[in-house]
Amino acid sequence: MTVTVYRAAALRARAARAIARCACAAALVLGAACASDLNRELAVEYFNLGTGYLNLGEAQQAADYFRRSLDLDPEAAAARFNLAVALLELGDAAGAGGHLSLLLAADPGNAQVLELQAVSHQRRGRLGDALTAYRALLQAQPDHTTARYNAAILLWSLAELPEAAAELRALLRHDPDDQEARYRLGLLLAQSGPPEEAAAVLGAYLEAVPDDAAALLLLAQVEGQRGRFETALEIYAAAAEQLPADDERQPELAFERAVILLTEVEDPNAGLAALAAALDTGFQDRERLAELLAGKLVRRGAVLELVAAHFPDLAAEAPPPAPSPETPPN
Repeated sequence: MTVTVYRAAALRARAARAIARCACAAALVLGAACASDLNRELAVEYFNLGTGYLNLGEAQQAADYFRRSLDLDPEAAAARFNLAVALLELGDAAGAGGHLSLLLAADPGNAQVLELQAVSHQRRGRLGDALTAYRALLQAQPDHTTARYNAAILLWSLAELPEAAAELRALLRHDPDDQEARYRLGLLLAQSGPPEEAAAVLGAYLEAVPDDAAALLLLAQVEGQRGRFETALEIYAAAAEQLPADDERQPELAFERAVILLTEVEDPNAGLAALAAALDTGFQDRERLAELLAGKLVRRGAVLELVAAHFPDLAAEAPPPAPSPETPPN
């Protein structure tokens, strides 16, 4: 199954911004008293140093200063959140998750803490927990498209394909210009159906991104699944023109055209030319070649000769053609 990477939370951009609803959020930014005056002043200094190092990409030093700030004021939510950010950048997702759980215990509906907690779960491979966090976030912010996209990808990874498609459709209702989400929905539907919707989604995507050869190839495959073979051939031709001659996808593209021309449209000359082009440019998928040889073919002998020149064992092992049905006696 092919999915994609999650949309990453911009971790440093979240730092010191996510805790507006927590009791001590303003303490570290604005200087309100949450501890003794001396501790508060030192906590502010350590927090500011930590934030500076975090913005410079020095996550380890940032984490050290945030810990010092929390030692002086354990209720400083902004320092705890920023420490979680630093720990995620250091690869300590479990440590970050512990701090985020403390923040959520105090403020269960904080959207940005939920988002970061989902990220920490993802990085630990706890996909179910990450999905729970994204769903809680989406209850509070239904238009949070990053959370919805990531929830869709998580559902896809968990083989919950109808639910993943539903999330991507919902995302597109909130943001019709999100072409990445539209392509992912088309890819998902190409794998799981219905093919009619997959073709419509991919067609809409290609109207916005007409030079995406991968999407053209995917749409051609979907049209083949729908039995629209002439349309599929036209799309393959358009994709071939867009791709460089030495592109690694050219052999597969030529093979797909050959299959249609030798088995469906039955244009043997064009089909043999396409098969020769696929084999000459490095098509190596033995399983698909064997499937081709096992099916009904026009110009079967010529096809076997082409395959034998590159894969003599496959040609030798190819089953004989199915016998034609006998004409019943009068």
